[in-house]
Amino acid sequence: MKTNFTLFFLFLPFLVLAQQREWLWINPTPQGNSLQALANPGGTDVLVAVGANGTIMRSMDFGENWSAVNSPTKEHLWSSHFLNSTTGYAVGTKGTILKTETGGNSWTVLHKMEATLNTVHFVSEKIGFVGGGGHNATTNTGEHYLFKTEDGGATWTRVLHRQGSPLWRFNFADQDFGYAITSFARDLILTYDGGNTWVVKPLPQGYQVSDVVFTDKD
Repeated sequence: MKTNFTLFFLFLPFLVLAQQREWLWINPTPQGNSLQALANPGGTDVLVAVGANGTIMRSMDFGENWSAVNSPTKEHLWSSHFLNSTTGYAVGTKGTILKTETGGNSWTVLHKMEATLNTVHFVSEKIGFVGGGGHNATTNTGEHYLFKTEDGGATWTRVLHRQGSPLWRFNFADQDFGYAITSFARDLILTYDGGNTWVVKPLPQGYQVSDVVFTDKD
């Protein structure tokens, strides 16, 4: 019995020390979460990557070296977009929308909504779009949706909602012409009036398309 008490008191300082310290990531470095999207703040050598568990990584030399950035969320981040060299956005699960005004060096939660968001794109400081989708338990069907802001992300209005695969990627070639692709490459969704109305065009089947890029509306 005396030996057991002795071992307990010897081990007690290690228990206290472990409770006072947080766990540190050791390997792989600088982190090991999966990354989902990469963005370049225009006109700089900076790259910003986002991914699982709110991971945000930043490189100052086009990817040669990376450092972890403090993230304000633990939600999975699926997409990011930079409007210019300083202002950028990232979106993810549980309707999480993040914003940076420091070229990706620091981030804040801009907005939360009841939706899973997979893609984000801003065409100006005020006007932007986020999109995603999921499963509708009421109808037992898949659905996708697109939201628009005209006040820099303070408030959002749903401009598209229909059954189908979730929106996966979204972009604008100019102020008026925008396009989105759904997951599993089922549909291409186009707008010619800045997002006010949308046209759905089925994509050819038998191809695995993960993204699409237009240089202009023609």
